[in-house]
Amino acid sequence: MRHEILPSNPMDHVSRLYREPHLPDALTAPEVNVIRAAIARWESAVNHISGPKPDGQLSAIIEVMLGT
Repeated sequence: MRHEILPSNPMDHVSRLYREPHLPDALTAPEVNVIRAAIARWESAVNHISGPKPDGQLSAIIEVMLGT
């Protein structure tokens, strides 16, 4: 359309998709506290059997996510 390659806009007769309204899910304060406690337990553990070793980034990432 912009460069006059097409004679008409092919999107003129397209309607929007219908989405049912929904309420967003939010964590409650007790759920946030459980998550924070689990991360603190994981980060304070000395002997890790499996998984990545904690480097302190996970708690920072979670706090940023909770703050936005």
